[in-house]
Amino acid sequence: MSAPRTLVWSVGGNFVNLFVSMVSTVILGRLLSPTDFGAFAFGITIYGMVQWLLQTGMSTYVLREREISTAKLNTAYAVTSFQGIAATLIIMVLSPVAGWFAHSTTVGWVTFLVALMPALSGPESMLDGLWLRDGRFRAYSGLMIGKTAAQTIVSVIAQVWLHWGVYALVAGLLAYGLLSLIVAVPTLAWHYRIRPGRHAEHWAEVRSFGSRNLLLVLGQTGSMRVPDLIIGRELSIATLGYYNRATATIDMISRTLQTSIARALVPSFYRRVNEGSPLDHEVRELCGGLIFLCWPAAAGMAVLAQPIVRLIYGPQWGIAGEVLPWLCLVFAIDAARTGGMEVLTVHDKLTQNAWLELAHALYAIVLMTIGSHFGLFQALWAKVADSAITALLYLAVMQRLGALRIDRWVGLYAWNGVLTIAAAVPPFLLMRHWAWPNELSIGRYALAILSSIICWLLAAALTRHPYYLHGEAIVRRRLRRASA
Repeated sequence: MSAPRTLVWSVGGNFVNLFVSMVSTVILGRLLSPTDFGAFAFGITIYGMVQWLLQTGMSTYVLREREISTAKLNTAYAVTSFQGIAATLIIMVLSPVAGWFAHSTTVGWVTFLVALMPALSGPESMLDGLWLRDGRFRAYSGLMIGKTAAQTIVSVIAQVWLHWGVYALVAGLLAYGLLSLIVAVPTLAWHYRIRPGRHAEHWAEVRSFGSRNLLLVLGQTGSMRVPDLIIGRELSIATLGYYNRATATIDMISRTLQTSIARALVPSFYRRVNEGSPLDHEVRELCGGLIFLCWPAAAGMAVLAQPIVRLIYGPQWGIAGEVLPWLCLVFAIDAARTGGMEVLTVHDKLTQNAWLELAHALYAIVLMTIGSHFGLFQALWAKVADSAITALLYLAVMQRLGALRIDRWVGLYAWNGVLTIAAAVPPFLLMRHWAWPNELSIGRYALAILSSIICWLLAAALTRHPYYLHGEAIVRRRLRRASA
């Protein structure tokens, strides 16, 4: 599948997925309380921590390998299956501890139920790697949309008709995981002809990769998951609920743009680097493709944060609207270091990456603990500082490994910074003219978003941004074909 078509399926599938998930978000945001979402977020965080702590990176292993045999895949599948089952058992055992830590028995039961997710979703991690390796983005997008639809339907029914409260969210999540299992296991067995099995000739290689990746995700878990627990314990479960809804809103950009673009570009990045393409060029292309879209989207969302949150979740979520601009800034900083982990993987420096992430976890926890002691917005300052330090560390490592030339990257950031300002100015001026309202009419939303997109495209055209020129060439080819 060609790169443009890959992007269309990847981004398009995520947009459809976003629309489907928005249905339950809009409904449940008005029916459930911040405490309900906070209890669910706490349980999900415990599940995410254990799942990540046992993550062996077999999907990355499948993508990275030049040649991969059925025996290698069987061994990787066995490791993935064991990891999922082990994570489920560990989370179930830890669920009473989660309830004690959060001062909430509800959190304990939520954690116990979501413990089923690692076992349900384990096989799909192998399937994802194979589909991305084979360029089967249509199948990937279809499964993603189907899982989200199942989660949406079950969650809404469980709350609207059964009034399950926070357990409606749990029921939807389990439906998501169950559909994943139903599709992944038969596809792996019948289409790819692989089954879990330990092959001695490949066991040492797979185990070595998995053990180094395990150390890596230990650090990632500490930096990504533990700060959420600190907010829930030091401030309150309701405050974590507001923070979680702001995080879910920024995830709309992350899932729809960043994740979909990365899934389209990362496999080709590994392939071209393995074929001998210059590493600094490929890393710059990967990072440039992400920030070209993600920075302007984050800037626009930051300006319209309060109206967006109230539109999606309702008027009782105003605090989440105040949190969202800070998380948009964090998202933009994180996007600026895109390619760092891929460079370390290409150089087979997973151990170095692991120590970098462990250091990241340490200062992230310290900063969040200090910030949360003084309040929510001081905790957000700590989150921004954490992201900035991490970006600088990764950029320094990339430069040392020959994947980053300062002059070219400064130009890349400046170029996309101009586009970001161009996208943010129209909604900023409109919101200022409207006296920064908490809510907007549909017409005003359309005007703010459309003016932002037009100015962004004009800036891209005037600066002759390569991604704009590439898109323009694709459109012209399609028009010529249509008129022929």
